[in-house]
Amino acid sequence: IAAREFEKTLKLVEDDKTKMQDRFYGVQAALDFGSTLTSDTILKSVVSQLAPNLDAPLASQVYGLHISSNLAGTTSPDLTTVFSMVEDIVGQADEVNEKYLQLEGGLGVTALFVEGAFSLATKLKKPPVISPVKLQQLASYVLSRKDSQSLKSVYFVLLASKTLSSNPFLTPVCVTPGVPSLAAFSADQVATVTDGAVILSKEVLKATPTDKDMNCSPMEQVMKLIDEHCTPEMKVILHAITAELDKKGEVIKQQSEEIISLKNAVTDLEIRITEQERYSSKDCIILENAPINPKNDIFAEVCGFFKNYLNYECKPFDFKAAHPINVKTVILLS
Repeated sequence: IAAREFEKTLKLVEDDKTKMQDRFYGVQAALDFGSTLTSDTILKSVVSQLAPNLDAPLASQVYGLHISSNLAGTTSPDLTTVFSMVEDIVGQADEVNEKYLQLEGGLGVTALFVEGAFSLATKLKKPPVISPVKLQQLASYVLSRKDSQSLKSVYFVLLASKTLSSNPFLTPVCVTPGVPSLAAFSADQVATVTDGAVILSKEVLKATPTDKDMNCSPMEQVMKLIDEHCTPEMKVILHAITAELDKKGEVIKQQSEEIISLKNAVTDLEIRITEQERYSSKDCIILENAPINPKNDIFAEVCGFFKNYLNYECKPFDFKAAHPINVKTVILLS
């Protein structure tokens, strides 16, 4: 590798004009290469690009969060500014059937957000503002993609899963009950999240006869009460209603899984279409995140953009074609 030229290229991440996505990859490469970066300069530029009045795209916010978590040797107040965005980013996420939570952009953006949020939280030594319910929904979405056939998707599943299972703040715990016979398991240590106070240590937890009902679902417990207190006629009716509700529940569950699968498929197709457009349009200009409204006259918008931002006069007939590429923030010019 031509080290000097490589480092010269990586120094572009300190330029205010560098796009957030390019800055993200540049910072990652610089860390791998062992290059020295001016962390405070990069962080200041990140904050300026993500200022609330600029309405930065969600992906750019996630990239900025991730970049900040990787910058070493800085105690700038800007770190706290970026960290405060975690709650806003979660608020912009899409919730599906109260079970899944994903960010616009799909698995990749969601996984990078999870890793960036917890990495920056570790750096600042305080938990990210993510409620346990939202965290569970994020984890459920990540795990729903574990059977993906794409290596890229599998990488992001592993990235997010590793972060969720090893961070020092909010680690999901799964307990799988054994057979209905009274089981026992041990807890090495149980502590509260808020102050770290240890409430159990090296305790063997055993079930008691009254704990048997804990293996039952809420519906099973209701049916148990019905069997104990209802007349035979009422039992027949209620059991029929319960059976019908179970069928409906299975249909809803299946439909929910199909919706998630379709959304994932759409995301993958959008990525492929964008990549295909880029490959087949190597002689064209691609404008990303430009302040252009595709709903207006696209040629007039493009000409106005060149005039206002590049001080370059052009006319609509200077271009052969202009159209958005599947996402409204990317414009292709021929």
